Amino acid sequence: MSSLLAIAMFLLAVGLALAVLEVFLPSGGLLSLMSALALVSGVVCAWNESPAWGWGTLIATVLLVPVIVVTGFRVLPNTAVGRRMILTRRELDDTRAADAGAIDPRPDPDPLIEGESVEIGMIGQAGTDLRPTGTGRFGRQRVSVVTEGEWIDHDTAIRVVRVEGNRIVVEAAT
Repeated sequence: MSSLLAIAMFLLAVGLALAVLEVFLPSGGLLSLMSALALVSGVVCAWNESPAWGWGTLIATVLLVPVIVVTGFRVLPNTAVGRRMILTRRELDDTRAADAGAIDPRPDPDPLIEGESVEIGMIGQAGTDLRPTGTGRFGRQRVSVVTEGEWIDHDTAIRVVRVEGNRIVVEAAT
């Protein structure tokens, strides 16, 4: 066996190994790209040895890559890595129920009271840290507020300075 053919076989083995690693260690396509480069380089090296070796390695690569990748995906759920990556049926059902609103893990403690409006000069309280945006409480109403650049700590008294459409500008009340 010539050295060029040995290099071709080595590159094919590396390419197939990288394809398997991509299944078990998602890399955003980096391992897939490296695998493809190794496989193509292996086929080119084999082709330079002889057209017969080139056709043989090309056919073997085209047949082996899908088989190895599909086998890897079938084995993946039975591995420790796969069990961490793939949701169980119960976890999936719980997630769907939460997305549908059937399970509300944190009900709203202060529902928005319809009909009340925030006006200039009203005094309220910062419901969150305002850096410079956050939530303010005015009576039983919670609204999104913004400061003019200053940071205001949670639970600090705030005053409405301007109302521009649905943008409420506040400042610390002194």
